[in-house]
Amino acid sequence: AVPAYEAKSGGVIDMLRDLQDKAKTELYNSRTKEAQAKSDYQMLRQSLKDEIKFAKDKVAKLQSTKAEESSDKASNAKDLSEASSNLAADSKELEELSGECRRKKEDYEAESKERVEELKALGTAKEALIKKTGAAEAQAYSFLQLGQESSAGRYPGKTVVQLIRGAAR
Repeated sequence: AVPAYEAKSGGVIDMLRDLQDKAKTELYNSRTKEAQAKSDYQMLRQSLKDEIKFAKDKVAKLQSTKAEESSDKASNAKDLSEASSNLAADSKELEELSGECRRKKEDYEAESKERVEELKALGTAKEALIKKTGAAEAQAYSFLQLGQESSAGRYPGKTVVQLIRGAAR
């Protein structure tokens, strides 16, 4: 009897099955790695988008702050300019007032000196009058009216008003 044909392909089929199992495992692992890489990429992408958004917000805030500070700087420069011009004007006015006060002080001192000299001269004149008149200053003089004399006799028919009008002309 002829021996029956024995298939020797069992080893090849087993090997092909093993290769298929390995390929499936590698495919699964590759797909898992790809999904993980895709997830990591998406997270990195979102993180970078957030960083860009926050950086843009920060830049916008800084630009706004810069604009405000530039405005404040311009306002402060204007205020400084006004204050400087006011200071210059006030300094000039102070200088003028100081000069005027100095002149008035000098004038006052000169007038005071002149008054002292005038008082000395009056004192000297008084002494000279006393020496010339003797004791006449001790007598009491008065403007008491002792008699009455009318000017109507000298200017008949004229009234006081007419006399004043005549004197005014």
